[in-house]
Amino acid sequence: MAGYVFLLSDLSFLDNLILDGVYSTNMSNPVSYWSTAMESTIADYMTMNEGDNVYFFSKRKIYGIGEVIKIGGESILQNFPDAIIPKQFKYSAIKKDLIKDFGPDSVGNRLLCCFKPSPHFFKEGIDMDDVLGSNPTKFRMLRLIQQVSFIKVDDEENQSMKDIILKRSLTALSSPNTSNTFTTKYKVKHKEISSKINASYRVSLEKVLPNFCNKITGELTHEMLVECAILNQLTKKVKNTINTFGQWDYLSHQIGASPFKPVAYMDRMDIFGYSYIPDFSPTIQKYLVIEVKRQKAFQNDLNQLMKYVDWVKNEYSNQDYSQINAFLVANDFEDNIMNDAEKIVVRNYTYGNRPTRPASWANLKLIKYSYDNKSQTLNFETFEDFNLLL
Repeated sequence: MAGYVFLLSDLSFLDNLILDGVYSTNMSNPVSYWSTAMESTIADYMTMNEGDNVYFFSKRKIYGIGEVIKIGGESILQNFPDAIIPKQFKYSAIKKDLIKDFGPDSVGNRLLCCFKPSPHFFKEGIDMDDVLGSNPTKFRMLRLIQQVSFIKVDDEENQSMKDIILKRSLTALSSPNTSNTFTTKYKVKHKEISSKINASYRVSLEKVLPNFCNKITGELTHEMLVECAILNQLTKKVKNTINTFGQWDYLSHQIGASPFKPVAYMDRMDIFGYSYIPDFSPTIQKYLVIEVKRQKAFQNDLNQLMKYVDWVKNEYSNQDYSQINAFLVANDFEDNIMNDAEKIVVRNYTYGNRPTRPASWANLKLIKYSYDNKSQTLNFETFEDFNLLL
């Protein structure tokens, strides 16, 4: 499973979070729109699934291990009705409707997830250097923790974190007690939440999109919101979205795609994912790379996307282009975007040994998105399929 590492500014918050088994990022109290950072946080929430692991990071140390669980059939919930809508609320007006009351700051605690120990949250935190040093080649996202509320890690990175935490917690595993594991009463809190929530607490991005689109062109006003909508619709398996991009077992966004350097200068893939060979998880069959442009896309955007395709080939798919599905998503495309397409997109390569086999790759599609007023979702249509070049 994937994993989520939640950053805490103060370790004193940890006891209460684990006691109730509820986490929420404080997203401020917006006036009329979400900032890019807040839209990115919402996108991270959208891909949470039951069974994903939970960790906490504070003062250089990582504490775990938990597991996301569903309540009322949902992996994420609004802390109060209409919380996902970017408008200001007064604490006094929402207090009685809060799932978890964080005090006056609750107006910023818009979304939340519920979790349980899996098997325990251990009181001995593991230093970040020890974690990274335990399996250096597997850690990608964990190295990019900076100015974020939380990060998502893939299966391999998640398993590597679990490995080092469990190895350092053997005594607590064999004899768990209040001195080596955190106390939790999550069952009591989750039962209380379950009895309180109704349909108005479900997260619905459809309430947000109508306010941030051009009704004529179908263009959204924020690029991060396009990412968020795609992730939301892939996770919810919206038919048109699945027919366009396929089904994916792991989805994330803003994934580092360049050699390690200062975080502010890292190249990042807008959307990244992978799918398993059916019935043979966790063996990966295909990788997904999506570059998003909210307005018109140009030939330079193709170059950027192919840079990410090459990165995934080198870092993930063992030099095999055939495992990669790439998409450039935009509201429109320049007229000459196909000029020199064969030179920009097509990759001729070899694979295997004894015999070595030649192959060509052009598994890239240009996808035009537009907001649909009737469904309140994004619709997608294929503008160009570069496989036709082969």
